[in-house]
Amino acid sequence: MTTIKGSPNINKDVSINNDKDLVELAGYHAYTYPLVESRIEVNGKAYKVINTHYQDPTGLDAMTVVNVETKEISIIYVGTDAKAKYGNEDIITDAQLLSDLTPEQITAAREYYNQMNERY
Repeated sequence: MTTIKGSPNINKDVSINNDKDLVELAGYHAYTYPLVESRIEVNGKAYKVINTHYQDPTGLDAMTVVNVETKEISIIYVGTDAKAKYGNEDIITDAQLLSDLTPEQITAAREYYNQMNERY
């Protein structure tokens, strides 16, 4: 096998949360608004919710999870949820994404990321 210098070995068993798990977490589980300490089973793997950020006036809803086995941490953002308490803000954000404006929800998402990055 030839390994190109500076590139990852794609055959190596890398412990990283795979896209299939993250899509399920974001596309389904995030919309159930699980509580901190909740355990979520995804494709035979366990994730534990270690932080939540719901009902932000900007419409931002997110959770931070840890893969119980690998200890990898991921932030899962809820997409547009028009039925949520601040669902109208999601719709406004969606429209603003097409403009040169920086939606408040994007600013809130960056702040949440920075908080989680500092904490974990």
